[in-house]
Amino acid sequence: MQTLINAEKSDLFDVLSYVAFLADPKSRVDRAAIARMHAVNQFTEKQTAFVNFVLDQYETQGVDELDTNKLVPLLKLRYGDAISQAIHALGDVSTVRKVFVAFQPALYASRGSVAIRYAPTTMQQSSDTVSKSYAFGVIIVGDEILSGKRTDKHLAKVIELLAARGLPLAWAEYVGDDPARITAALKRALASNDVVFSTGGIGATPDDHTRQCAAAALCVPLALHPEAKALILERMQDVAREQSVPYDPRARTTCIG
Repeated sequence: MQTLINAEKSDLFDVLSYVAFLADPKSRVDRAAIARMHAVNQFTEKQTAFVNFVLDQYETQGVDELDTNKLVPLLKLRYGDAISQAIHALGDVSTVRKVFVAFQPALYASRGSVAIRYAPTTMQQSSDTVSKSYAFGVIIVGDEILSGKRTDKHLAKVIELLAARGLPLAWAEYVGDDPARITAALKRALASNDVVFSTGGIGATPDDHTRQCAAAALCVPLALHPEAKALILERMQDVAREQSVPYDPRARTTCIG
């Protein structure tokens, strides 16, 4: 999909934003530039050099370089396996981790919208500022979860992803496959200042309503994205070949149109 929309050097976040909202994707270079701008004068000189090194890796390798599991490999790459040298340059282990996390929220901020509040002497980090400025919530959709037919794994994963960035989950809401309830939940989320994730209800079965409800909550029409349609049709043809059955164009009308 990244190749299809000419976004090979953008994050999945930007690709999905383009698919969902036709928003022009930003390159990782552009996002890194914003993060560098926010980080300037917020870290010591050596910490800033390390942040810039991490952003260089992010630009070339992708968003996985920002995972906390990559911190030690990045330190070894930057300081030639001399972790003690890294600690001497950047601070103790806790400080190093906080520096690594502190600049990341600015990657997905608009210019001027997020100020990194990290002071090496007070150990204040941007995740503290972000968590105080915004509450993070999640809406989990699905009758099968409420009925117990399927175990919810979304909540634990969202908590894990936020915690890895030093951010707490403030609330979670479960809602069944009822369009009115889903729309109401999304309207509440959109009316708040919270950062809200929504999971479930985006499949192709008749009880999946999240897309339609999101459009209703925003008071906009639901439009079929041409690139997404092409990808789905391509996949349907692949499945037909894998199952050795003829591809039926009428199925396209039923499932897509």
